[in-house]
Amino acid sequence: MSLATKASLWRETLPALKQVIAARWPWLLAFILISGAAQYFIFSQAPTPAIMAQLKANPLLFKQHPELEPHTGVLSFLIAIGQLMLTIFACYISPLFYLQLAAKNAPPQPTVGGFFYWFGKSIQKYLIWIGVLLVTGLALGILFALLAVIKPPGIIKIPLTLVSVIGVFVLSYYVYFRLYLVTPLAILGKSPVIKTSRELTKGKCWRIFWNAFALFVITGVVFIIPLLGLMYVKFHGMFSGQPANPVIDIVLPLIQSSLSGVFIMTAAVYQCTIYRIILREQRPN
Repeated sequence: MSLATKASLWRETLPALKQVIAARWPWLLAFILISGAAQYFIFSQAPTPAIMAQLKANPLLFKQHPELEPHTGVLSFLIAIGQLMLTIFACYISPLFYLQLAAKNAPPQPTVGGFFYWFGKSIQKYLIWIGVLLVTGLALGILFALLAVIKPPGIIKIPLTLVSVIGVFVLSYYVYFRLYLVTPLAILGKSPVIKTSRELTKGKCWRIFWNAFALFVITGVVFIIPLLGLMYVKFHGMFSGQPANPVIDIVLPLIQSSLSGVFIMTAAVYQCTIYRIILREQRPN
């Protein structure tokens, strides 16, 4: 199939995403409310700038007045762990929702064994990616150390540094997108998952990357602009000594959790759509 006839990944993802959200909106709403409530509780317990200023002026303040100490102990930690577990579960159930709607025969069902199989393959995927980041980061650090010792002229040092940093970025994301289909393959039980993902994405990494960039800009701009506006109002008020706005304190976590929920579902649908399109393009005409 020629490049001109290849399907637009992000254009085919958007209607599929709309279909999944329409079918599973109660789950997405539950995720937003639970995650937003958890964020609201955690951040409401954090010390305010006023308390931090007092603590800086008097490090013994909390010992002298323990009632002023924010309650950031066991409960906040447990809520943060619960939110993390909810996010991990969302990363599993979201692609499964799409595959259930897309599969004509024997749609996948959520099972404990299926979850842990997907989780194990996802951990393996990220360990490979982190390993590449560590190796390339170490090589970059050695290069910087050598440049500091050798002290070459700027006409050599600056281009060499730029090329090296860009090379690390490109290599790391090349590896990441070669493993991008691990989630749908693991949920569908298409073993060997890692090898199959590398084979299916061979020669397609830039296509996947640019379509992903376009897709997340389109889906994220709806939430990012009001999120940045509210964050500016909130933190500007905090650090200028103004009293907290309870409306912003409630709305901000909800927008943050909405952004997380939509991004998780978008990534899930995008991965599954790529898998479906690649299989379709590999079929003989």
